Amino acid sequence: MKTPNSAFLEILTTAFACMLSEETVNKSGDQFGKTIDTTIGTGPYILKEWKYGELCVCEANPNCFKGTPDIKNVRAKAIPDQNSAIIALEAGEIDT
Repeated sequence: MKTPNSAFLEILTTAFACMLSEETVNKSGDQFGKTIDTTIGTGPYILKEWKYGELCVCEANPNCFKGTPDIKNVRAKAIPDQNSAIIALEAGEIDT
């Protein structure tokens, strides 16, 4: 990115415009998208670690058709409690 983009994480997770592998969807059945092994994508990042409702870790995809992204690693941590999120931000455990 050449400038900050507050919608970055939302853009990474937009499902309505994603391309899916019919083979993977059929093979995974109702488990599709619930684990790393049953999730597939075509974007600039590769899902490396995922704990539902807790954590999502992605690495830059070196085979992305637009080239490897400048941001090499993205770590998104879910903190549902607003006070805990503020404390984590103030303690330097997370940033925006």
